Amino acid sequence: SASPAELRAAAPEYGMWWSYLDYERDCKDISLETFNSVVDTALDNMQSIGVNRVFVHAVAYTDAFYNSSIYPKSSYLGNCDYDPLAVFVTKAHARGMYIDAWINPMRSVPVDQVDSLPEDSTIRQWISENNERIRQVGDLYYLNPAYGDCRNLICSIIDEILNSYDVDGIHMDDYFYPSGVEKKFDAYAYSLSLRENSGLTLDDFRRNNVNALVKQIYDTIKKHGPSLMYSISPSGNIDNNHQLMYAWPEDWVADRTVDELIPQIYWGFNHPVKPFEST
Repeated sequence: SASPAELRAAAPEYGMWWSYLDYERDCKDISLETFNSVVDTALDNMQSIGVNRVFVHAVAYTDAFYNSSIYPKSSYLGNCDYDPLAVFVTKAHARGMYIDAWINPMRSVPVDQVDSLPEDSTIRQWISENNERIRQVGDLYYLNPAYGDCRNLICSIIDEILNSYDVDGIHMDDYFYPSGVEKKFDAYAYSLSLRENSGLTLDDFRRNNVNALVKQIYDTIKKHGPSLMYSISPSGNIDNNHQLMYAWPEDWVADRTVDELIPQIYWGFNHPVKPFEST
């Protein structure tokens, strides 16, 4: 089968993202018939401007925009008894378009929605136990990538998607460590690592955890097929990646644990701090 690089070289690709906010705006509480119409219109509009790859939200807040046995159905879908991802995959492929499942692996449930989670869900159990594997930051919970249990949970979702849907890849964006996270977020896990490596800084500890997560996701994807694309959209501000989110795209490239980087460079050519061209 073709490698990701060979697929990329075959024809130019232009992508568009369909987020949980698009679901909420256009699809919440609608029937399957209406949803089919919404997706047809969206994909037709995308194709009309040359888009041939669609990144569709599959996981936004440890929830699911597909039929999952691991995460609960997303509240952004409302009363929905069909499988949105399956509809997108079928319709995109019928048009000759690529489709990637987009996940936010670490960002979890809002604090005020915890009680709506199934009582037997892993996320709710960890929160109830005040487990170090999930920590509150502001009004959201975040999974802690220092723990193999968290990385395994994230990769189980990827396995579930790739076992059930004929997507062309997995995409994730810039939700690594929450921006400006405090030391207490992972202080205990860090203290355990210091017992084995007394010179390990907190920055490097977190950097290593993110790198381990990226590699495990890559390995999980590639066991399903070498042509499946693994793409990441890190922040367009490299200093913020390093200092606030502990994401080092340079490491992923050097380690060959990502197929494609799509940095979020949103600034104009004359932006005073981050001009587009030099950024």
